[in-house]
Amino acid sequence: MAACDIFDIVVKGVGCHGANPHRGIDSIVVASSIVMNLSHIMSREIDPTHPAALTFGKLHSGAAGNVIADRAVLAGTLRTTDPVDQAHLQAALRRVVQTTADTYRATAEVSIRRGGTMLVNDAHSSHLAEQTVQDLFGAEVLIPFAPLMVSENFGDFLVVYPGLMAFIGVRNERHGACYPHHHPQFNIDEDVLYMGAALHVGFALRCFTDAETASARD
Repeated sequence: MAACDIFDIVVKGVGCHGANPHRGIDSIVVASSIVMNLSHIMSREIDPTHPAALTFGKLHSGAAGNVIADRAVLAGTLRTTDPVDQAHLQAALRRVVQTTADTYRATAEVSIRRGGTMLVNDAHSSHLAEQTVQDLFGAEVLIPFAPLMVSENFGDFLVVYPGLMAFIGVRNERHGACYPHHHPQFNIDEDVLYMGAALHVGFALRCFTDAETASARD
């Protein structure tokens, strides 16, 4: 899974009456330009073979249609699958926000905080898990899964200890379990939860056996 950086941007302009826009500095115009300008860094500064995403989820500004707003607040996420890209995009975010604000005579503050770390499964642990799945439930239930751009803080554990994260299919339309995460009707088919418990135990036992075998070889 991708790393996730969460950012907030506060744009400060000068408020005034909408009939006299030359007397103010329009924070909404600045914020809109920041969104548009940042969209280009993904396609022009990141290797197109490297998965990465920049998403704005919030833009709040103003309280009346005839008033130039003096403040705008933006928020969003950066998702990356390469540490070099992550560092570059954080710097590029700050650079574009600052230069765009300067262009419009406004000021802007950027804060970036870390979300989930990149989640990279350990190759040997993945191999042991595949063997466990096949022994318990057969090779036909094992499905290769492409990397995801969502993030998960389980990656913090994998930075310190080798391991893996895997999914168990819980979709079942007969039980209404057919909606994605974060959907108000999200549900799971609990009849398959025993598989997760069995895989946890089976994987743990296989890891002990693998460690004993490695010690014997040494």
